[in-house]
Amino acid sequence: LKGPASTLYGSNALGGIVSIHTWNPQDRVSSGDQWRQIRFGFNGEYNGRHGTYTHAWNGEKNGVIFNINQRDGKGMQRPSTLADDHADWDQQSVFGKWVTDVAPGHQLSFNVQAQQRDQSTQIHSFIGQGRFANTTALAGDDSSESQKLSATYDFMLNKHWADDGLIRLYHSNTEFLQKTAENRFSRRGTPLLQDRLFSFEQKTLGMEANFTKQFNTGDWSHRLIYGVEIAQTDVAEYRDALQTNLNTGDSTNILLGEVFPFRDFPLTNVKEIGVFIHDEIDLNEQWTLIPALRFDRYDLDPTRDALFDNNAEDIEVVDIDESDFSPKLGLLYHINDYNSLYAQYVRGFRAPPAEDVNIGFNIALFNYRSIPNPDLKSETSNGYEVGYRLILPNQRLTLSGFYTEYKDLIVSRAPLGIDPS
Repeated sequence: LKGPASTLYGSNALGGIVSIHTWNPQDRVSSGDQWRQIRFGFNGEYNGRHGTYTHAWNGEKNGVIFNINQRDGKGMQRPSTLADDHADWDQQSVFGKWVTDVAPGHQLSFNVQAQQRDQSTQIHSFIGQGRFANTTALAGDDSSESQKLSATYDFMLNKHWADDGLIRLYHSNTEFLQKTAENRFSRRGTPLLQDRLFSFEQKTLGMEANFTKQFNTGDWSHRLIYGVEIAQTDVAEYRDALQTNLNTGDSTNILLGEVFPFRDFPLTNVKEIGVFIHDEIDLNEQWTLIPALRFDRYDLDPTRDALFDNNAEDIEVVDIDESDFSPKLGLLYHINDYNSLYAQYVRGFRAPPAEDVNIGFNIALFNYRSIPNPDLKSETSNGYEVGYRLILPNQRLTLSGFYTEYKDLIVSRAPLGIDPS
């Protein structure tokens, strides 16, 4: 979905969304049957290999589908006129879903997704250039992993306030770990080894509840969708480094004037709640009116500790408590069964990121510093779009024009120039 989508998806959807649909067992096989698929592949560009196995089974009331995927590769990463960088990487991922019909019209599903990736890189392209003029070897060892668990309950209600509903609980965890080893000479010709580490972790616990209701008011037909979303996210990062004199074996945790380890921004807890309502109103066979409204509440709560104070003791950390309404109004005209015209207005909302509000990045030796903005306001937008759609059984065409105005645009790491003081 392109353009602001905050009305349905909240603060993170200011620029649009990417929706990913995962298979259910019944999408691949009928009741009482099984389905298997094994695939292998090779990419000569980077000596990449991949293999995947997918299995689906669908019973009378229960169904299971899972996928296991392995990918790896090695070779040139960054073509350069100076020298080429080479990398060796491998990646594993797994997906699984169990679906059970607990009663007619009631379905419970459990979903697990996990992925990890490791990559070793040898950098040659900018050794001897600029900041790396005295560097003789540079290598990176990066790893990442993510997991997501969710439980979803789809149910029929047939009540005056809802025909059906969905409740989903989920937990996700994402971790990045980057290690860099650099061999270089000091200005006096001393051989040094600099080991650096960057760690980032984000954990989210959330719940969403959505309901739908179809009803008529006079000659108008309504399809009402409404719900609530609640999420809590904890974010933590830190950097560490150690420099070793290869002649003496002495080590120091002070590099370029920075005393390691430290955090660039404090431990951060973010609580979000959103409530929305969306109505698709068929005025007649040709015209559909789509009004929608969402309310978001965003609460950012930082916690400073010794690691943050090690680099930014003079930085004042602040809480952020923001809320906003995001309306939407759309109009759809059906020319016939295949052609339609549409127009819409939508307001977008984006709360201030934690790393912009309370950042403490500072390299005194180079007179370089990132200044936090404790007075940062939420970014909003007003978007207008008109378009034409052609939908055929095996083809789809969309032509659109849009215009978006942004207010209080948030620009991360914006260059401010030289501090006059």
